[in-house]
Amino acid sequence: MSFGDREKGKKLDSGVKPVTKLENYGTYNFHQDEDGFVYVYTDGSCEGNGTAAGRAGMEAAALAIRLAKQQGIKD
Repeated sequence: MSFGDREKGKKLDSGVKPVTKLENYGTYNFHQDEDGFVYVYTDGSCEGNGTAAGRAGMEAAALAIRLAKQQGIKD
């Protein structure tokens, strides 16, 4: 039995609120939830992925935060 089969029909609560709207900041639209939190998605791929030298996750998150601030999103 696979994980998907065991969980079929069950709704998992991740604690993450659903995105309710697209809000325009600067020249971009950002996904926001009902509390105004902005969601940022990264694919996580990088050179050295899966090795100790892979660093895309933190670098991608840091870049996303810088870009969001440049577009007027406040922390």
